[in-house]
Amino acid sequence: MPAPLPPAAAAARPGPGRRRVQAGLLLLGGLLASPRILRADRRPLRVTFVNPGRADEALWRMIELSMQQAAPQLGIALTVAQAGRNRQLMRSEALAALAATPPPDLLLIGNEERSAREVILAAEARGVPCFLLLNDLDAADAEAMGAPRERVRAYLGSLVPDNLAAGRDLAEALLAAARARAGSGTGTNAPAGPGARRRLLAIVGDRVTPSSTLREEGLHQAIAAAGDAEVARVLPGHWSEREAEAAAGRYLAWARAGGVGTDLVWAANDPMAIGALRAFAAAGETPGETVLFGGVNWTTAALDLIAEGRMEVSFGGHLFAGVLALAVLRDWADGRDFATEGGGRLRLPLAPARRDRAAALRRMLEAGPWDRIDAAALTRAARGPDAPALPPLDLLLQRLMPTAAAGR
Repeated sequence: MPAPLPPAAAAARPGPGRRRVQAGLLLLGGLLASPRILRADRRPLRVTFVNPGRADEALWRMIELSMQQAAPQLGIALTVAQAGRNRQLMRSEALAALAATPPPDLLLIGNEERSAREVILAAEARGVPCFLLLNDLDAADAEAMGAPRERVRAYLGSLVPDNLAAGRDLAEALLAAARARAGSGTGTNAPAGPGARRRLLAIVGDRVTPSSTLREEGLHQAIAAAGDAEVARVLPGHWSEREAEAAAGRYLAWARAGGVGTDLVWAANDPMAIGALRAFAAAGETPGETVLFGGVNWTTAALDLIAEGRMEVSFGGHLFAGVLALAVLRDWADGRDFATEGGGRLRLPLAPARRDRAAALRRMLEAGPWDRIDAAALTRAARGPDAPALPPLDLLLQRLMPTAAAGR
């Protein structure tokens, strides 16, 4: 029998945001003991996913919708709980799932605002494995808890974007575009004179969530290597378009009062890039000409702006991270353990959406083609025992938008 939960977890109850996605599957007991049992008879895997995003966040909504379509194909009974960017709700929903009788076979969570450590320890007591999506443990928690399954067996592993590379690549893409424009005589993205540097405004999500801190670290790596740019200011936008717009407006007022110009705006997600773009446009700048903007997420609003030439680039692809995670977990349950690569930490490279493919991506997302995802084809059972643990993003893109996949 699983060990009892700590008092805080036992007291938790499902909140109003909890809902179930019915896949017409039977329930199954605890899982940690032997995942190979599932391979023998393909009994369903019961997974609870605590969605950390707000209802109006396109990225998390698309992640959830695609997972709902993929789960039945993989023999997964998926339950989704909504946390609305509320750290306490993230915790209470996860602990409520662990307190259920029976608990889920697996808990799928993020580490927004460092909320995961307590949940993983409660899952360890309950005998339920936890898999982290989009945000892994930060350095301090990773040092305390060790690598996946090293000290805490319930810490099964993670699948997150390569956020360090994404932050670096985004900065490099903006700088390359600015140099190209300056060299062609279009726009005003050129240093004022010999030794002058392009000034970049950075808008981060927060200072504790790993996706934000790693993207910012990648930004600083790119700027340090560039030689012709500097970070003028780093502002928190709290992942919000509205807050980023207000922060960028205040920054502009300060910068103009001091005679300081801004050439580039780097944002840790698309909504914050769009908020900043709106503030700059309201102040008389011409987005895409006098100032270049870039973000992360492949949101439809950002893709529209890229197609129009007002925004330079968005890095994305992690909207499919939930589907890829379910495929990896199906393989794990069937005895094909992803921990043979990277010690259980899987990293998803993000791809740039520039003007040449923005419209095609936009059409794909607008169509909501989640029912065209062949989730079973993503498993190692389909790809072969020697295939990498993490299915390549192109497997999805080639099916959903074949003409744009080649432009990755």
